[in-house]
Amino acid sequence: MEENKLIIYPDDINEVVKLTNGQVINKIDIWSYCIYFADNIQLMIGDKIYDGMPLGVFGDKIEKNQKEHLKTLIKFVQDKRIYDFQQVMETKYGTKVNAFALCTLCEFINAIIHKKVVLLLKPTLSETIEQIKEFESVTFHKKNRRVFHCNNDAVLKVLKDAISKMECKPTTTYEAYKVVDRLEVFTKEILQIEFTYYLSSFFNQFFKINRKAKLTSIENKMIGYFLKWFGLSVEEVTEARLRQLRMNYDKFDTTASILNLGDSTVTVQWHVIKYEDWSNGLINPIKRDIPTLKEGESICFGKKLEGIELLTR
Repeated sequence: MEENKLIIYPDDINEVVKLTNGQVINKIDIWSYCIYFADNIQLMIGDKIYDGMPLGVFGDKIEKNQKEHLKTLIKFVQDKRIYDFQQVMETKYGTKVNAFALCTLCEFINAIIHKKVVLLLKPTLSETIEQIKEFESVTFHKKNRRVFHCNNDAVLKVLKDAISKMECKPTTTYEAYKVVDRLEVFTKEILQIEFTYYLSSFFNQFFKINRKAKLTSIENKMIGYFLKWFGLSVEEVTEARLRQLRMNYDKFDTTASILNLGDSTVTVQWHVIKYEDWSNGLINPIKRDIPTLKEGESICFGKKLEGIELLTR
């Protein structure tokens, strides 16, 4: 990464502070892009349910990790590609880019897409039978926590006969299994799709310039560069690949559920994935539709839900 000077515009200065020793410090605006994004672009699920993470929660995280955020800001604003982006946007389009606010916005979007989780559903009765009908042995976990392994032919025959006689009716109610990180179910493309969509939407709406397309070439190139910069891609993403990522955003469908957690009731947003979909390897959202519940289908929850702590990370 080649370093270069940074352009700081007067509008980037949020506040001028005079210290007791007479020294004057300019406080740089890092939040204006995030505020616009949260007010105008970030998706809402239901009533006041922000997509992934509210800006206030992200702000608290930045406050607790100021040193790490400062390191990221410094590295970002010293990048020559950022400086070149500022120059082109101003000289060619008359738009001033606040590099500090842009870096914080990218971090906010990155936090949003990493915050989301998946609710896995248990296999239905018919799916369970399909998986175990050809078993050759059975392992029993006893109440005393001991394990008993059985391969007795007579016992196995009784079990197989009983299973084959079980009646499997179509079901519209599924049991919740556990909550997991999205990258346990999806390939990294799911993060790339959302980051590309959100940052593209911000550029298109916030920078008021005359465009022949939704984004200028330099904006597209920077989004491809940011995907690599923020660890979402090994290599810089091409414009052709960006178009492919944007085309697949409409596949996303999340479900909002109301959960009772002890004394409180919370509304959570997640992808709900059936066993038939999550049990067959990672889902690439570019190659496959992202499955979810159909109209009329519902979920029942047990007393405990594994992975519930991920909702508050």
